[in-house]
Amino acid sequence: MNYQQQAFSELLPDHVRRSCRRSAVMSTLFGCISEVMLDSNTVIILYLLALGGSGTFSMFATSLSGIATILLSIPSAGIASRFGLRLTYTTACYVAVGAFLLMASAPWFGPEAAPIIVIAGIFLFCLSRPPYVATWYPMCDSFLRSDERASFFGSMRFAYMTLNAALIFLIGCFMGKESPIWLFQIVIALAGICVIGRKLCLDRLPKDPRLRGKKTDILPAFKISLGNFPLIGYSLYVIVLYASTMSAFALAIVYMKKVLDLSAFSIMLITSSGQAGSIAGYALFGWFSARFSQAKLQVATHLLFLVCIGSLAFIFKDSRWCQARMALLFFGNGFAYAFVMCLTSIQMLTLPRPGNKVMAMAVVSTAQNLGTAVSRLSVTLVLALGILAAEWHCGSLVFTQYQTLFLGAAFLTLFGLLFLLLAIRRQP
Repeated sequence: MNYQQQAFSELLPDHVRRSCRRSAVMSTLFGCISEVMLDSNTVIILYLLALGGSGTFSMFATSLSGIATILLSIPSAGIASRFGLRLTYTTACYVAVGAFLLMASAPWFGPEAAPIIVIAGIFLFCLSRPPYVATWYPMCDSFLRSDERASFFGSMRFAYMTLNAALIFLIGCFMGKESPIWLFQIVIALAGICVIGRKLCLDRLPKDPRLRGKKTDILPAFKISLGNFPLIGYSLYVIVLYASTMSAFALAIVYMKKVLDLSAFSIMLITSSGQAGSIAGYALFGWFSARFSQAKLQVATHLLFLVCIGSLAFIFKDSRWCQARMALLFFGNGFAYAFVMCLTSIQMLTLPRPGNKVMAMAVVSTAQNLGTAVSRLSVTLVLALGILAAEWHCGSLVFTQYQTLFLGAAFLTLFGLLFLLLAIRRQP
């Protein structure tokens, strides 16, 4: 095969690719602590409250990450294409470290300024995440062969999810019921310092020397992505999928509390089955991918989402095995979520045109976050404005507004199947 046509990953020996896979997984694990701290919200919210911040102030802080990802993914890809992957992720990692150290130092600025300093640190960290994500996937593309992607993303996300669950549990145990501010400072500072490990692991990954010196401005790169019809078709599907599925099971928690009248302990057990489903999904994805085509897995995963969300609407307070059925649906949804995350990661490496991977991956990432934002915002507005009837009857069955939303989400998921079939037809 001609050198110019051969993928760089094909030129690397097996032992080098194995080492690269380990380094890539470790890079995600080193960053896991800081991401868990922001995404799980608990530590940051408690820290802000301990510093005198209001509840509204705290909730605003935790929403910054999603907003930054939607707005900055495509510009970050342009920056990475223009200035290079290594400079971009190095800068992003050091900004993240500085952001967490700034948050940890907040009490030293006085009681009035402390909450504002924490918000500034969160804002800086949120600015650093899109540039890092814009570089991580292209760095992985340099050593991952096409036949290794499924097993790599499955095992990587399995390790990340397991560490994520363990960290949430350990941080909760370590922090205790009433934690002093200095303990918050130590935990937050350590989380930031660990991000340096992420950079050191990425430094060990090779970069295709044939791409050295090649720089692309953001507008030409974006136009190339827009002209990539398989990529745009898949991105539209991702928006519809995430818009229809990403708020259903968060709403199910409210439904269990307000309508099914389950105890907090029961709800915690049921929701934990969702995390167990995700861990199982990541662990088994490589096995399934080796036996079934990506197209079949995409359709099966979509149908599993449809069954889980639609079934939520038919669990009533007097239903038999109500809690067990809820736990099974949470497990199935977590399993489907794990598969769709791995499948999307594979498509992000498969669909881009040569030389346009950074921008193409940013387009798909933006689609993911846009769909999630639409899902959560639409459900919030519908409930806040009281658009739906509190109850309605179908024969002897009495449905609530929550079940109406579940049915609506299931219908949108069914509609999304058309987008998936069209996207599959355009896939190479």
